[in-house]
Amino acid sequence: AGVVAIRLLVNPAVFDYPLGPWPVINALLWGYGVSAVALVLAGAVLRYGGRPKDGALLEVLAVLFTVLLVIFEIRHAIHRAPLGEGRVSLAEWGLAATVVMVAGLLVWRLAPRLVRRELLPLGEALVGVGLVLSAGAPLLLRNPLFTGEAVGPRPVFNALLPGFLAPALAALLAWRGLDGAGALLRKAGGIAGGVLLFAWVSLAVRQVFHGTSLSGSASQAELYTYSAVWVVFGLALFAGGVRTGRVAVRRAGALVLGLVTLKVFLVDTARLAGLYRVVSLLGLGVGLLAISWAYQRFVGSKETGAAEGRSSGEES
Repeated sequence: AGVVAIRLLVNPAVFDYPLGPWPVINALLWGYGVSAVALVLAGAVLRYGGRPKDGALLEVLAVLFTVLLVIFEIRHAIHRAPLGEGRVSLAEWGLAATVVMVAGLLVWRLAPRLVRRELLPLGEALVGVGLVLSAGAPLLLRNPLFTGEAVGPRPVFNALLPGFLAPALAALLAWRGLDGAGALLRKAGGIAGGVLLFAWVSLAVRQVFHGTSLSGSASQAELYTYSAVWVVFGLALFAGGVRTGRVAVRRAGALVLGLVTLKVFLVDTARLAGLYRVVSLLGLGVGLLAISWAYQRFVGSKETGAAEGRSSGEES
């Protein structure tokens, strides 16, 4: 098992192997998929023989093989060439981060049910690696705003969907699903998911105005659309936080509205003219009034009732 792990996990020559023209049914399936199944079976035999630690070690390798199998199959399906040929695109980075985070979350959720608690640290580690990939690649290394990479001509259904939205949803799932995990990891999942979701919404708006390439200056209509979409996005987050009782989501909505406020007063008032400026200020005012009313109606009343309940209990 150790020799096979070194051969498939730390061997750079793997990227030059001919894999065949078929997606899924290719050398990756035999090399990584069959190896993963064999490791799972061997781990089960060791556990049955009273050696759970040795079995867990083989199961860790099986999980890693499975994760790499899915990531490499995605790359091969896109390029139909050896893994080392061609630049790793934004969509591939986003899908790779998504696969790693989902795998970590599945390990975390299933390990206790399958009496495999030794695998819980692996689940946390995979989620952490996925969060690093989602923040480092789509936002920094492969951000189409900086690289000029073509994202596709269709609104919504383009490279931004797997590049930003998929890892955003995976990070938010990790934030919700890692019950009992470290608080820092869960907070990182929530922050990464929120930032990626906000980035996807913003870049999706830019793609509508610029098409497949996101370079170029922003028109007045585009600047106004950012403000309008961000206001709706912030209100949706705030309403979701109020409805679910999650303070973090509510604060995220307030933060987005705060960013919109800064944009309107620092950018829109300087670069927008005529009706666009009026509608931008008016929309921001309506959004702030709506969030103020919602806070007083649903949040403030609950906090007041809770405070009165505590005071009456202390008096009694």
